[in-house]
Amino acid sequence: MPPAHGRSVDGPHNIEEEPCPRLGRLVVDIGVDPATDKRQQARRRFKTVDEATDEYTKIKGEARAGTFVGQSTLTIAQACAEWL
Repeated sequence: MPPAHGRSVDGPHNIEEEPCPRLGRLVVDIGVDPATDKRQQARRRFKTVDEATDEYTKIKGEARAGTFVGQSTLTIAQACAEWL
């Protein structure tokens, strides 16, 4: 049953069409966080469903290969301070 706020489109069932015409929302499982043992998801919105589908393919491939790097609020200064 599709969610009340949008409808699923043809293809991967985790790409939904937003109530506004042809906006796409993407939710992709990207694996399990080894520190917390909880499921991780990438969530993004796009101008079109086709853009969401393209990004889904890219993220899913990276997640399977183990090369996906999610968005972070970590700054370069913070990363350097942690590394040193």
